[in-house]
Amino acid sequence: KWVFLESGNSKSFVIPNGVNAELFRPDAQPVIPVPDSFVVFFGALAPWQGVETMLDAIGAPEWPKGVKLVIIGDGAERSKVEFAASKGLVLYIEKVPYVHMPGIVAKSLAGLSIKGSILVKLRTGLYPLKLFETLGCGVPVIVTDFPGQADLVRKGECGLVIPPEDSKKLAQAVAYLHSHPEQRKEMGRRGRILMESEHSWDKRAEQTDLVIRRVLMSDQYRR
Repeated sequence: KWVFLESGNSKSFVIPNGVNAELFRPDAQPVIPVPDSFVVFFGALAPWQGVETMLDAIGAPEWPKGVKLVIIGDGAERSKVEFAASKGLVLYIEKVPYVHMPGIVAKSLAGLSIKGSILVKLRTGLYPLKLFETLGCGVPVIVTDFPGQADLVRKGECGLVIPPEDSKKLAQAVAYLHSHPEQRKEMGRRGRILMESEHSWDKRAEQTDLVIRRVLMSDQYRR
């Protein structure tokens, strides 16, 4: 709807993010040491990524004992993450080669996409790449309640949705997935099936091919 309104063209097409389902898969193995039990965030450490919420959550009484928070990435919020890491609260990894990311994600309890309320006025919705890559690994996601990512998670029943900037709810979500392994496994299974059937790069290529063919068959190109 946003593209239609901005462009004034009802013939616009939108093809969202997807996942390399051959790379991000449940049987991917880590090549670097990871904790026995952890949740993971990977991506730019930008103000809207919910870094402070994550760091507050691990100190909440609701956060399950023995579950680590692994943060991978770089950006403006890096100093906060490094400080938490110096206190032993998180495992911080600055860089991981793209081809090695699936092995880490596949071993996690959940992947986090907890965008902050700074994005409340965003009219386009959110479809972050990490959402698809986590689900491709057969791992459930914990997301904040924004259009796009929350809709996908609710419809696919492949994770949990929490309010933005609510560290207590995040800690409770992590605790729930930690203490309900069967439900966690089923969420991950549904997420993997959803990625293969609707959101792989192969599916996105099919959509792109269809758009190109429709454009080439239009009157503009046949004249």
